[in-house]
Amino acid sequence: MIEKLISGGRACADYGAWLAARYLNIPTSGYTIKNRIVKEFKLKKINSSRYTDCLKANIDYADGVIVFRLFKSNITDKSIGYAIRKKWDYPPHNAVTETYKPIYVVSDFSDEEMEEVRNFIKKWKIKNPTVIGHGKNIRHLDMETSVCDFLITTLGPQELISSSDFDFDFDFDSDSDSDSYLAAYLISSFMSCFMLWVFAIYYT
Repeated sequence: MIEKLISGGRACADYGAWLAARYLNIPTSGYTIKNRIVKEFKLKKINSSRYTDCLKANIDYADGVIVFRLFKSNITDKSIGYAIRKKWDYPPHNAVTETYKPIYVVSDFSDEEMEEVRNFIKKWKIKNPTVIGHGKNIRHLDMETSVCDFLITTLGPQELISSSDFDFDFDFDSDSDSDSYLAAYLISSFMSCFMLWVFAIYYT
């Protein structure tokens, strides 16, 4: 049984995990960067503004690591490497027989992956896992909700099927990841509209 869920407050996999914990009445904790404030969750601030330092602190603090990695990602991949070797670097290519922390990497939101996470928690007797994953990214716009639903179904009683009726309107500060996501999304939308306009002008 999970006693505490540890995360660092970055949108959006981290925050989706917190939403699931709150829905399931699981206590939350973790380390966050010094200029970030999240009122709903019990966070400890580290003396750094780098989110990578926050990730390392949360891995150190936890007794197991659950990583949502749906595509290649610099920070997510190096978090996996740190959980394996306690070194901020990409994971080794060769197989390892021992890791710094027990770790499971979720590659999709299937029922099979849910069962694998349950088995991982049971095998390693995980009580205080940290959840890590992608921030805001146009390749998966609903990451927050997907992670939340996945963990509710995985960790909660079977009658808790979905978070669709859950209030997601919590008070938390936006961070640079959210700003980068918004800028990328607006630029992408503008370029798409521009190309459609050029196409229409050229062929009419």
